[in-house]
Amino acid sequence: MKRLLTRRPRPQPPRPMRLGLIVEDNSIERRYYLIEDGRLTRQEQLPAETDWIIAFEKADQRYPARQRYAPKDALAYVLSQPNVDEEARLLNLSGAPHWAIYARAIDAILDEPAPITPGAALLDLLYPDPVPAQGRIAGLLFGALGQGCVAVLVAHAPNGQVVTQVVPDADEARIAQYIGPFAQGHHLTLSEDLPLFSLDQILALAGAAPRYDREERVLGLPRSRVERLAVQLLGAACLVTLGGAGWEGVQLWAAQREAAAAAAATQTLLTANARRLAAHPLFATQAMSLPVAELFRQAEALWKPTTRVRFEAQGHSVLYTVAVSTRTDAGSSSSQPWLSRANSQQAVEAALLARPPAGLTRSDVRATGDMNVIEIDYGQALPARLAGLVVR
Repeated sequence: MKRLLTRRPRPQPPRPMRLGLIVEDNSIERRYYLIEDGRLTRQEQLPAETDWIIAFEKADQRYPARQRYAPKDALAYVLSQPNVDEEARLLNLSGAPHWAIYARAIDAILDEPAPITPGAALLDLLYPDPVPAQGRIAGLLFGALGQGCVAVLVAHAPNGQVVTQVVPDADEARIAQYIGPFAQGHHLTLSEDLPLFSLDQILALAGAAPRYDREERVLGLPRSRVERLAVQLLGAACLVTLGGAGWEGVQLWAAQREAAAAAAATQTLLTANARRLAAHPLFATQAMSLPVAELFRQAEALWKPTTRVRFEAQGHSVLYTVAVSTRTDAGSSSSQPWLSRANSQQAVEAALLARPPAGLTRSDVRATGDMNVIEIDYGQALPARLAGLVVR
């Protein structure tokens, strides 16, 4: 009887990494490149199969941090800086070897198809020492010089700012042509030999390079962590016996008592307010009226010369709305003077990135149907003594 021999399929060689590159050329043009098997090609957008992205653009904000920060301290430190998106994701790379914390808006992370590493953070890995006091310049080569290579010159200025210069179709002569004006423009002194890091050196760091977290958040926590907690709680629940059911009964009884006490306290407060209003109108005016001076003070803090602020107050909260015109050309078509004046892009960005005054929380951002106005809402809680009071 003949034996049937089966051949095992030959293992397929691993697919070469698809490296995406995003560069901004003086914020005028955003360029996409894909590097696969050593070949670099220009793209309209990065494909969904991209494995890793290196980005050199202003969407990444870098904050020098010589000491190591715990996650919550890093968040507090970054949020204390101007023009920080409250929902930005952080790369806490404080202390050695990066000496910095990076922040990027969540939309700028999820709009791309793969995890993103800031180019400056990659350069931190290639250097063994922190940025010297006088700053430094280095170059990253994406491809072979003289063969369609894209070079990115990165300058760490003494003030901590990171700026880049893209050199398309780079060779030694072209880099030399760019580097002098680039260094002079940022008040940096060139060393005799400009450090240039090759594509092989960059790809060797693919496993160690930090990346922004892309995971969805649930109640402010990563979804995977929430799911692990849920599994742990479910496992603990499976071990509960009748004694546990009895404990649940005790907890339910306690919760019912707390709810009843809260309802009674609320009714007592409403009754007391009604009695004060009936017996002492002057006291009611002082103790129960909306703090008008405080409301106008907060509105004034939100106002900018190119905006309009309105607010609506109820007994438990205030909603402030800041409206900013997006029109860049002056016109007289609007009956509202503030809409008839031209506005600058910087003024619009300043209104969108403004941090709310203490006690206020930004709740919504929306555009009107004609896209001529952007409205930003801020909420503020009012004292409990004003419960039941509504002013329209």
